[in-house]
Amino acid sequence: MRLAAGTLYGALTTLTERGWIEAVGEDEGRRKEYRITPEGRAAVRVELARLQELTANGEALTRDWA
Repeated sequence: MRLAAGTLYGALTTLTERGWIEAVGEDEGRRKEYRITPEGRAAVRVELARLQELTANGEALTRDWA
C-alpha cells in the first residue's frame, strides 16, 4: 500500500489534534516519531469492539448461505 505524503501527514495531524498520538523527541531532520497516548489506546479499544460486533453480525447473517 502506498500513501501520498498529504494523506499520511493529514492523518497524523488529525490523530494529533484528537489527542490520540503525540510527537516524541527532537526533530531529526525530516523524521518524526510518534507514540500513542492513553486516549488513543482507548479509541483503539472502542473501534476494535465496534469492528468485532460488526464482524459477528455479518457472520450471523451469512451463516446459512452455504
